Amino acid sequence: MKDLLLPAKELITKAKSARTDVADVATLRMIPIPESGISFFVNRSLYMWMPLDGSDDDGISSVKPGILSTDVPGRYRRLTVAFPFMKV
Repeated sequence: MKDLLLPAKELITKAKSARTDVADVATLRMIPIPESGISFFVNRSLYMWMPLDGSDDDGISSVKPGILSTDVPGRYRRLTVAFPFMKV
């Protein structure tokens, strides 16, 4: 699975507003579904809630909440900076 690429400015904004109260991926799976675009720091990685994302849950770059079945969209996606000249 691939991380979600964001321009540096947008990634910094998401990092500054990220929740820091989620200890690990298992805890991230158990929290209530947040609003679209809310970001979380989990084990030094930045994740963002994407309500329409239906990617496979690999537990690293795409994490499905425990209350959703596999065929329902909505995933936490790990964010990474898009380097210059990358298409985003």
